[in-house]
Amino acid sequence: MENHSGIIELDTLRRSRDFLQSVIDNIGDPTMVTDVNYHILLANKAIKKIFDGRRDPVAEHLCCFEVIHHLDRPCPVACPGAYPCPVNEVISTLMPSRVIRTHHDSLDNEIFMEIIASPVFDDAGEIVRIVESFHNITRYKEEGGRLEGLVFDLQNALAKAKRLAGLLPICMICKRIRSEKGDWENIEVYIRNHSEAEFTHGLCLECESKLYGLQEE
Repeated sequence: MENHSGIIELDTLRRSRDFLQSVIDNIGDPTMVTDVNYHILLANKAIKKIFDGRRDPVAEHLCCFEVIHHLDRPCPVACPGAYPCPVNEVISTLMPSRVIRTHHDSLDNEIFMEIIASPVFDDAGEIVRIVESFHNITRYKEEGGRLEGLVFDLQNALAKAKRLAGLLPICMICKRIRSEKGDWENIEVYIRNHSEAEFTHGLCLECESKLYGLQEE
């Protein structure tokens, strides 16, 4: 009777695990569940495909740092202070964690991943599992970089541009303009010093007529 009961329990556990695997396999983003010692307990198809499709991290009892970063030690130990570890942050804060880190996919291409890690507690309030979901934000990061470049160029252009505004004190006879220092400057000099404009000289028809006796047509 005990053997039969044990078989039923094992079958129930297997079906429960198969159900959980089916659930996370239908999550589009790479997702995995680890324990507090970084061991991968569940991993969906997406995470196997994007990081290392040739291996089954659960069957091989691998740790997250082995699959994702190809390290032989946890990230905080292998690269102390280099970048935040979401698992460590969840354990230390007992709160969900969100970090952005660079990774390499199965073809060794550099990608940017937003990692959202959430704790799972037991009845005693202790963390027993960490659920990590990975969002590939490489395209948004690249577009953001291009946008930052455009903003930087625009800011530089605005910094270089000089704009005339407000009331300008101008002499009603000689047409010189009083500068901020109190000096009276030729209007051409003033505008050149306070804008990006340059002057090219010519004659309007009225002045040309006065100087050379020509009639306007």
